[in-house]
Amino acid sequence: MFAAQGGFSTVGLALGATAFGTLLVFAAFPRTAAHFRNGSLGFYECATLGGSAAFWYGTGSWVGNRTFGDAQKVRNHW
Repeated sequence: MFAAQGGFSTVGLALGATAFGTLLVFAAFPRTAAHFRNGSLGFYECATLGGSAAFWYGTGSWVGNRTFGDAQKVRNHW
């Protein structure tokens, strides 16, 4: 199943996309970056970072599965 999903290429793509999304949030909202540095994030800031990470990880996994893996084998497995 790991190979059908694209293996380590998909993992690298998904984690890279997650890092990109996190940096994008920090670039768009500098106050969030300052609060993160100080360790004083509020609920909505944590939710923004978590939502961004979930979205970008899912997108990276989806793209990696179709680019590096065999999407038909994954679909047949489930």
